[in-house]
Amino acid sequence: MFSKLTFLVVSLGIVGCCLLALRQQRLQAASEMAQAQLRVRTADERLFELRSQVAARITPKEVEKLAIDAGGLRPATNEIPGELTNNELTGLDDQGNFSPPPEEADKNAKSKPAAKPSGTKPTQPKKPSTGPSRYATRPQ
Repeated sequence: MFSKLTFLVVSLGIVGCCLLALRQQRLQAASEMAQAQLRVRTADERLFELRSQVAARITPKEVEKLAIDAGGLRPATNEIPGELTNNELTGLDDQGNFSPPPEEADKNAKSKPAAKPSGTKPTQPKKPSTGPSRYATRPQ
């Protein structure tokens, strides 16, 4: 009977220690999370301060002067400069649209089945996109 009581007290002590350890881990994790949030907040405040300093020191006239001093600036467009060689324009057709090289087109044509199985609906051609092209186009 004494051994059972001793075992019960010891096991309750071990369970209590485990619960205290879990509680300590939870508190430590919460503390580390709070410290990380404080570090992020401090970094955000520093970033805001630096942004305001940059905004105070730079005026539109200064930006324009820097752009003029850099020279050779041009708008970012999809136009291809005329001095590019044909090798650099591989994959573009006469209208400036992307088309696969002839070798790939032949391979693709050979790998496609000759006829569609019966009972399938014909697919409608896709409408051309009116959005920005992801391929460069030649100037008109």
